[in-house]
Amino acid sequence: MKKIEHIGIAVKNLESANALYKNILGETKYKTESVEDIRAEMKRMKEAGFTLTRDEPFRGADNKLVCFVHPKSTNGVLVELCQEIK
Repeated sequence: MKKIEHIGIAVKNLESANALYKNILGETKYKTESVEDIRAEMKRMKEAGFTLTRDEPFRGADNKLVCFVHPKSTNGVLVELCQEIK
């Protein structure tokens, strides 16, 4: 995996949470993509024992191919893999 694009966290106070996570993470960048070859990453994840929600990536927002790692294999966290469509 190259980088994490985003982490979605439900909060009660957005301003307070933004300040906290900026302090924890040290930056406020939004756009950084997670994988260069989504199919290779999906294969790697399956071989590592993770469960994916689909066998093939699908077209998502912002001209991306996406696939999700099922929360049952990641301690309840929905992980999204995304690759820019060139």
